[in-house]
Amino acid sequence: MRRALALGVVLALGLAGPAHAARIVTLVTTSRFVDPATQQFNNPPPGAPARPPALRVNVFLPDGYDRGGRFPVLYLLHGHGDSYDSWANPQRGDVEDIASGFPGLIVMPEAAQGWYANWWNGGKRADPAWERYHLDELIPLLEKQFRVRP
Repeated sequence: MRRALALGVVLALGLAGPAHAARIVTLVTTSRFVDPATQQFNNPPPGAPARPPALRVNVFLPDGYDRGGRFPVLYLLHGHGDSYDSWANPQRGDVEDIASGFPGLIVMPEAAQGWYANWWNGGKRADPAWERYHLDELIPLLEKQFRVRP
């Protein structure tokens, strides 16, 4: 009887809170350096639905992220022919299974067919400016939105 009463008190006080399982969240971002309407995006991974062009990023949040603290970050960049969600696809990267127990955030950004670099464009080094998007916009956005270590 005492155990049942103690368990009831713990549950009532919320001390046995919900599980803090690892999960992936997807963000859609904007950029002044890359216009997604003008970019050629790769096809989604096998089994994923078609989608309109956008600057998406998957963020893997580790077990216990909701409990607080700051976390290290690992950036996984997709290769030629892939997209931001290739790492999460069980047939391509299966990051949720592979990263089970990893104690940090894993960021998987889109780069379309931009090679993560500012394009040369005859010496103008202008559109698209994927390097500027990732370094000047995406990383600061993630550092503001998530509890990451500097």
